[in-house]
Formats: sequence, structure tokens, C-alpha cells
Amino acid sequence: MKKNLIFLVFIVIAVLKCESYSPEISGSKTMDYLSFEEYGCIAERDSIDEPYWAWAIINDSLKFKVMFNTHCSALFKDSVHIDNYKIRVFLQDTNSIVSRCVCRHETMFVFRIKSAGRHDLQFYYKAANSYVYSEIFSANIQIEKCIF
Repeated sequence: MKKNLIFLVFIVIAVLKCESYSPEISGSKTMDYLSFEEYGCIAERDSIDEPYWAWAIINDSLKFKVMFNTHCSALFKDSVHIDNYKIRVFLQDTNSIVSRCVCRHETMFVFRIKSAGRHDLQFYYKAANSYVYSEIFSANIQIEKCIF
């Protein structure tokens, strides 16, 4: 019985310490942008597929992958804006000479997490010879931090 009570007390202490905490952040970033990897054309397509995206938290990093359709000779330029808990990623095709083939491109963005809480992640794409960015996806990601 005494062992069960000690075990129960340990669990209660661990639960109280493991909390979703959001420290006060004023004017600072909740994440640092680390890198952008463009894997290029992973498959030529006859049809247009819906965009696919996924994210994962690995150690202290948030990684998200996006697959979307564009022409086969796209050249990308990225721009990232982080404002507290809002992360906006803009990807622009800078190649004005577009080809007729359609290609499924895969890209990955990596961020270092600096703060727990609910983060709003948005990804926009601007096609070659276009004047506007189109939203590919928007997601809310809850990041929790355990303190032991």
C-alpha cells in the first residue's frame, strides 16, 4: 500500500509539472526559422492532385512537409514571417519560363521551437507569372512542453 501511495504522489507531481505553458512573449519570436529544403519534382502528373501537408515535432524542431502541383521547371524563393504564435510561409516560383508538364513538388521547412502554446501555421504559394499568393493550407498546432 505504501508503494502505491508513493507511486501515486510521484504521478501527481509529474502531472503538475508537465503543463502546457505559454510564457509572456512581447515582440519576440516563438520559433526560429532554420531551413527550407526543396526536393524538386517527385512525380510528373497527368492530373492535378490536392495539396498534401504534414508536420512533426522532433526534439526541439517543428518540421512540416508540403507537396503541391506546379510546372516542371519551377524555381522557388521562400519568405517566412513569424509574429508571436503566427507563422506564415510564402513560397514563390520565380521562373517566368513555364513548361507545360505538371509536376508534384515536395518541400520541407524546419523551425526551432522556443515557446509552447497554440501556433497558427499558414502556407502560401505564388505561381510563376501570377500576381497573388494562394493559401495552400492553414493549421493550428498545439505544442506542449514538459518541465521535469
